[in-house]
Formats: sequence, C-alpha cells, structure tokens
Amino acid sequence: MGILSMAMAIFCFPIGLVLGILALVMHAKAKAAFAAQPGSFRPVTRTGLVTGLLGIILTLFMTGILYIGIRILLDARPRRQDREAVANLHTAMGELASAYQQERAETTLPKDLAAGLEARAQELNRTEGNPWQADRPAFTFQILEAPTPEALEAAASTRATQRGQVVLLVSPPDPSRSKPCLLAGAVRIHPLWEDPTVRSESRVLN
Repeated sequence: MGILSMAMAIFCFPIGLVLGILALVMHAKAKAAFAAQPGSFRPVTRTGLVTGLLGIILTLFMTGILYIGIRILLDARPRRQDREAVANLHTAMGELASAYQQERAETTLPKDLAAGLEARAQELNRTEGNPWQADRPAFTFQILEAPTPEALEAAASTRATQRGQVVLLVSPPDPSRSKPCLLAGAVRIHPLWEDPTVRSESRVLN
C-alpha cells in the first residue's frame, strides 16, 4: 500500500492519498496484532509506515503544485487586462498633459483649454478600448472644479466604478486666483485573488 501510494501520488494523487492513509492504518493494525500475540507473528518492519508517510507527503506536494499551476493559469489573463487598464491611465495622463501644452499655446481661455482636453480624450476612445469590457469606452472625461490635485484625484477614485474604465477629471485654470489647471485620473482593477483596488494619479498643468 505504501509503495502504491508513492506511485499514485504522481499519476493520480487523490488515490495516492487514500493508499497512503490505508498503509498507515494497516501498519498500526499489524503492530497491534504483534503486540497482542508476539509469538504468532513476525516483528513488524517500518516499511509500510515510511512508504505510507512518503506517499501522503508526495500527494500533498503534488496537490500544491497543481493548485499553484491552476492559479497561475487563471490569473494570467486578468492580470494582463489590469496591466492594460493601468497602462491606459498612464497613456491618457501623458496625452492630455501634452494636449494641454498645445492648447495653451493657441488659447488662454479656460473653457477652450478644457474643451481641447475633452476632444483629445474622445480621440483616445477611438484608438484604445476597455480591456475588461470591449463594448464600453476606455475613458470617461469630466470637467470638475477642485481646489487641489489631491481633491481632484480623490474625486476621480470615487468615480472609478467600472472595471478597466479610466476616469479623467480636469479642473480648469482660474487666472484670477492664480489657480493652475489640474488633471487627475483613476481606474479600478480587480486582481483575481485580491480585493478590488483603484490606481490613480494627478498632475498640475502649468
């Protein structure tokens, strides 16, 4: 039983576990029988005990290997999609920052600057897709007044409820208060074996 449990631990580990347990049970019964009637039986060797334990240990090891392999296979695609969503966030932040500099060279009106950023966000939607939901846009854009970059980033994180969809918020500049243009973005991801989380960042566009 012990030798069979070691062999089956490799080829069919559930059976290997059962055989390993049976080997330990049979070894215990043999010891009890010898202790009760030592003159009627030969002394019990430890072969069944050792091979049964090795079969159980090998079975548990193979079970762990299988669990890790399944976890890696199941987790590969979600992690790739989450990485794409975070990459979309970084790309959008860089693109809107560049668009702001171009718009600023052409106009100084806060409304026109914000409209230029919104147009650029719509262009990104035509070239990028939501890695988690192909039928949904990759980016949402909104103009929102916020006093600080931290406040705008917090607002973006709150609005990031759709998995993989990047939320972009812009707080227009206010020359009368010497307030610069603020940009923030956030995206919700959900790794398979972890709790949902939000990645976010903010920038001050001068």
